[in-house]
Amino acid sequence: MASYRYLIVGGGLTADGACKGIREVDKDGSIAVVGEEPHPPYLRPPLSKGLWKGDPESDIWRGTGDLGVDLVLSRRIVSLDLWAHEATDDRGETYGYERVLFATGGRPRRLPVGGDDVIYYRTLDDYRRLVDGIHARLPHASIGSDMIVGFPGETDGDFAANVAYLPASPLTHLHVFPYSDRPGTEATGMRNKVHGSVIRDRGIELRRIGSDLSARFRASQVGTVRPGLTLEDGTLVVTDNYLKVRVAPGLRRNERVSVRLTSPAEGLLQPSIADSCEPTASGDR
Repeated sequence: MASYRYLIVGGGLTADGACKGIREVDKDGSIAVVGEEPHPPYLRPPLSKGLWKGDPESDIWRGTGDLGVDLVLSRRIVSLDLWAHEATDDRGETYGYERVLFATGGRPRRLPVGGDDVIYYRTLDDYRRLVDGIHARLPHASIGSDMIVGFPGETDGDFAANVAYLPASPLTHLHVFPYSDRPGTEATGMRNKVHGSVIRDRGIELRRIGSDLSARFRASQVGTVRPGLTLEDGTLVVTDNYLKVRVAPGLRRNERVSVRLTSPAEGLLQPSIADSCEPTASGDR
């Protein structure tokens, strides 16, 4: 049985705040956080705001593990013996403690209709499930994300979580930005800065993954017909899912067309010449 000076039941923002408060007065006391989710504490507001505007998922992590805290994830405390100072989780593991804090969250009230078609949006996994659902219903959709590497407090584990998630995700492209200090910003004064060489290496890795995601998406669109708009001198078409296609001269700029995508090359999808570029009913030739 593992024993701790502080046992925190619940793995949300309250638990993270408690850990940071404890460390201000007790630098070395052992702390365990037992949480039901498979993720360490993270910010929840971005799940319905920032992440949908392109903010990187890496920004939500709170860095609780960097405080010398044992994070026991995907576990739920099911019994508590106040006299013995022991708690037991749903897998039968027992934790001894000197002090215990309950920092559990709530669950959304379920509607009497809708069944599994209703997403009760509360956790990071709910967000990921919603993104996957969009991809399943709109397989041609282009879903991109901004990724900041090396934000203060980003641990090796945080970065590894992104690297593990991204290749199999439905994302189609990434915009990768290395963090750098900006005078007057709050982040400039934050602790746990990431070394410049680490930021560089992480950026290279994410750009490689982003290139693979883009290539995969372009290849998946070969054979489809997409509506688009001509740009530049009329030989560049941007489709409704943000693919760039080079076509033969003969069209004017700002025409609505349809293109049949035949093969990806050099980052652009090449249409066939004979049947790929035809004005739609709303086109103006």
